[in-house]
Amino acid sequence: MQAKEQEAASNAQVKQLRSKRLPTLGVQAAAQHVEGYDAAGDDLWSITTRIQVPLWDGGGRRADVAKAEAARRAAQSSYLAKKLQARTELEAAIATWKASEKRYRSAVSGVSLATETSRIQSDRFSNGRISAADLVDAEAALAKARSAESSALADWWAADDALRLAAGKAPKAYNKTLEENQP
Repeated sequence: MQAKEQEAASNAQVKQLRSKRLPTLGVQAAAQHVEGYDAAGDDLWSITTRIQVPLWDGGGRRADVAKAEAARRAAQSSYLAKKLQARTELEAAIATWKASEKRYRSAVSGVSLATETSRIQSDRFSNGRISAADLVDAEAALAKARSAESSALADWWAADDALRLAAGKAPKAYNKTLEENQP
């Protein structure tokens, strides 16, 4: 908002400085009632007009207008840059959110596959078809998949908060208590 306000102020300054180059008209009126010692009074009045025409000031007004126009262009550029930066941040946050969601969905699939592999290896171990080392490897793969799922979920939540901030909103759990945030 500050850049937008700065642009509006620059526009007003350019307009004000341009108006200095125009002629100005002034009107003044005065009236007076004068009484002397003998109580005979006179009414005096006058109306004066004045026109000021700026003829030459060594280019000072033109330089002031040029300087104000340059400040206005700078303010417009700053506003546009901030607007584009906000749009870029929002698009990046959306892309990060989508990637985090896909990574989480992939991690969930990985957990289900590791769970099934662990179940199969457990059955094979019970039947004596594999060694304990193979069963431990399957259990380790399951633990690693669950860890990856938790990490992916945390990343997705962080991406969701970043997306909400980029859109100008507060994170979901910003004003909630610890009990309200529990699933």
